[in-house]
Amino acid sequence: MRTLLVGCLGLLALGSGPARADGPSADEVRKLVAQLKDRDVGQRSAAARELTKLGPEAKEAVPVLVGALGDADGEVRQVATNVLSKIGKPAVPALGKALESSDRVVRRQAALALSKVGADAKAALPALTTAFGDKDREIRSFALAAIIRAEEDPKGLAPVLTNALKDDDKGVRVTTVYALEGIAGKVDGVVPALAGALKDSEKDVRIATAAVIGRLGPDARAALPALKDALKDADGEVRISAAQALVLIDEKQSEAAVLALVDCLTDKQDGVRRGASYVLGEIGPAAKSAVPALTKAAKDGSDAVRQAAAAALKKIQA
Repeated sequence: MRTLLVGCLGLLALGSGPARADGPSADEVRKLVAQLKDRDVGQRSAAARELTKLGPEAKEAVPVLVGALGDADGEVRQVATNVLSKIGKPAVPALGKALESSDRVVRRQAALALSKVGADAKAALPALTTAFGDKDREIRSFALAAIIRAEEDPKGLAPVLTNALKDDDKGVRVTTVYALEGIAGKVDGVVPALAGALKDSEKDVRIATAAVIGRLGPDARAALPALKDALKDADGEVRISAAQALVLIDEKQSEAAVLALVDCLTDKQDGVRRGASYVLGEIGPAAKSAVPALTKAAKDGSDAVRQAAAAALKKIQA
């Protein structure tokens, strides 16, 4: 058996000669996939190397590789997934069909492969949209990543992302917030959707949302009321992010932002005090009213806070 498996590597010209223009046969690929389970690590590595050389020309390999997506061996699944993503467009129909599998592992690996294919996965968008409703959070996450990369029309992507902001998984919602940044200004409703996310139950989502809104600048003026509400958030990091976003959108909001940041200088967490000091420094002379509080912070028990406060004072008093 070992001789047979090694022999099949010769068919693929292991280590010598040009790659075959028409790609390996399904039978050859099947043997290499089987070799991925060999007890000898050298044999497994050799098979993996040969398989990862496959590209779009290896159409015959697709059914075999899709069949390996649910293999009990993690290495086999990983190699099959990576190779299918490299084959790309020719593998998309089969991967879209695999998203309908009753096997959760197969669906997960298919979604992961499609997320790596990128724009060429457009034909699988209907299946990916359905997969985004899967009960498994990993499948939803990979499906969303695939949709974001495959959908070229912002108007087609917007409804999916708006719905994704309601997902049960925090990671999916954070990914969605960053994706919305990419289509802001191209479709209506993005800024209001982000403003709503400032009330998310998870602070990481609220922080990411405030950061994205801030980067949108003056175009995100519709989010100002929500940002002002976020200045009262129970979490100091959220308040800092909201304050920074306020100033980036409208410098006239500096007074409200500075008041919130000064309050953060007395927070129990060193990171919050340091972050507030840093943002006050970024605001510059407009944060003049914070000088007394920063002067006190320059004597903080934390080295990082003291340094940040001192740096902020220099910028404000420059």
